[in-house]
Amino acid sequence: MKREDAAETTAYIQNIESRYWDPVFIRNGKREEHPGKFGPDVTQEFAFEFLKKNQDKPFMLYYPMVLTHGATFTLPVVPTPDHPGTDRPHEEMFANMLRYADKQIGQFADELERLGLRENTILFVPSDNGTEKSFHAKRNGRSVTGGLYSLVEAGSDVVLLANNPKLIPAGRTLSLADFTDLYPTFCELAAVPLDPKYTPDGRSFAKYLLGETKTAPREWILNEYHETRVVRDTQFKLYNDGHFFDANADAEELHDFANSTDSAHLAAKAKLQRVLDSLPPDVEPPFHLRSQSGFKLRTEARAKAGK
Repeated sequence: MKREDAAETTAYIQNIESRYWDPVFIRNGKREEHPGKFGPDVTQEFAFEFLKKNQDKPFMLYYPMVLTHGATFTLPVVPTPDHPGTDRPHEEMFANMLRYADKQIGQFADELERLGLRENTILFVPSDNGTEKSFHAKRNGRSVTGGLYSLVEAGSDVVLLANNPKLIPAGRTLSLADFTDLYPTFCELAAVPLDPKYTPDGRSFAKYLLGETKTAPREWILNEYHETRVVRDTQFKLYNDGHFFDANADAEELHDFANSTDSAHLAAKAKLQRVLDSLPPDVEPPFHLRSQSGFKLRTEARAKAGK
């Protein structure tokens, strides 16, 4: 089966082995079964083993946590060891998953402390894209609906935490950051020079993290989903189809200022339009799609084109 459309992939993923309870992992090419264990605990054990093996030399650990994804896209929540019941509302179970992820991050920081690595290790905790649209939460007194597969704030504006009690002054917020910024930031923090033949898309915010400057390295960030692009500064968002929103005051994007004659709107829109115009055109990805949402968008585009 090629698994190159939504129907084929839907049938396929129903047979994926568990990454949660009784998980199955591939370690160095070998299949491992862990009956009775919780998958996130197994990955945490692996992370701790890595820290112990490398505590006497420089290291970088990329640790993609399993939580808070669901078991499959049709089962968005799973029970955790701290809350094992399954007969509960999905929102409650998702909150339990989030608490367990938070608990694991705390345990990871404690392990760095125990191994004497805490003071010289910077811990980055970025989030994935937004949650399922069936989930709701409160933020600053307002209700927020999950924005998975969308470019509204609830789908594209995610958390990125950087922590080190000795190296990073606490209590500060970087106004804009992009995932492409992580590569040059890591390199600068580790004193690894970038290859002069290649210019990364990202911009290092290492000096900001270390408190060496108060100037943010970015004036805008880019987000893209299929053929839709959006650039955002610290207040406004402009889509490549012309929609224009005040993202701070209107996170749900209910009030389009595309035709506004307000001088502040005109200036901000013109600035962001110049950014959009400077970007290279889209090209076909150099790999087969393996995304449910990608399949759906491609099918819709082909239908629209009459193919």
